[in-house]
Amino acid sequence: MGREVLVSACLLGRNCRFDGKSRLNKSLIKFLKKNGFIPLGVCPEESGGLKGKRGPFEFKGKAKQILEKKGEVKDPQGRVFTSYFLKGAYKVLALAKKKKIEIAILKSRSPSCSPDYIYDGTFKKVIKKGLGVSAYLLKKNKIKIFSESNYKLIKSESRSSKKGTKRCSRH
Repeated sequence: MGREVLVSACLLGRNCRFDGKSRLNKSLIKFLKKNGFIPLGVCPEESGGLKGKRGPFEFKGKAKQILEKKGEVKDPQGRVFTSYFLKGAYKVLALAKKKKIEIAILKSRSPSCSPDYIYDGTFKKVIKKGLGVSAYLLKKNKIKIFSESNYKLIKSESRSSKKGTKRCSRH
């Protein structure tokens, strides 16, 4: 049996993005199958209670500040949606812990999922290095996070962790 990995549901073809669309990534799905991974699709925003077309959402600062309730996730009209992002992040983390997930492949530029780049909170399409709220929480809990751009590093990551494993011989 393969190893389960968390995957942003939009990358698996579910229409759960803020614009009601997906970002189906066929090469990612092929990679997962080829390497024996079982994708477990998650959408933290939907898990937090946001359904259908919504947002977009951005936040200023860092995901850590959102989790510490020192920042807010907002839409372009300035309405605050922080509680949905927190609820979704903690639900995804609970699922990851329950399933003993070690790896997540997440959608870049998402205020929830991004493992690498997010929008800066100005709604002017300015991108900065940073993590989404759920990605930060997963990483903080020792889950390795990858994007739809660098997921192929998982193979070398798995190999290098196996190389360091020592076997005990019984005498």
